[in-house]
Amino acid sequence: MRFLEDAVWRYYGWPNDFWASKCALCREVVARFRKPVPECINCWKIEVWSKGKTIGESLIGLRDEFQEELRFGMLDNLAQAITVAVGSAMSKISKCPIQVVRTGLPRVGYPEAPTDFVLIIYATTIGERDRLRRIVCDILCLPTGRAAEIPVRRGCWMYDDVLGPWTTWYPEDRDFAARPVENIRGGPGDR
Repeated sequence: MRFLEDAVWRYYGWPNDFWASKCALCREVVARFRKPVPECINCWKIEVWSKGKTIGESLIGLRDEFQEELRFGMLDNLAQAITVAVGSAMSKISKCPIQVVRTGLPRVGYPEAPTDFVLIIYATTIGERDRLRRIVCDILCLPTGRAAEIPVRRGCWMYDDVLGPWTTWYPEDRDFAARPVENIRGGPGDR
């Protein structure tokens, strides 16, 4: 299975023109208007932490020297299985443990550790987000009721400092229905 890597992440579903243009436009619109916009609101991140409640329990009892390699391997296998199951899913896995930024919901799905491996799966609607959470459970042979334990958030956590907490951007149980901003560039004097 094809993937791309940089120093921090292994990406599945890349290159992806849809997400590349969506993310670029989001950065540009947020920089210009400094408020939540449809590109942020209709961007969901599903966070599967290797020590989180979803898969962490399956590794309890393993010796520490084996855990790190197995944790990355489990997330990598999960990302590949999601790509096969969905076809066009975009995801990324941290190649090393990274800081656990606990900004998603529910909080119970986060590991207690300060750092961990994470698989982030991208979705554009609440329906797609919830379907991907159920697929994660199916692949891991977990009851689909456990899908609600997998943390999710809107947009990128780095925007919380600029826009406020993502939970205040838009009602958490609704997608933004308006068409996303397609072209914010005006004439030459509009920059």
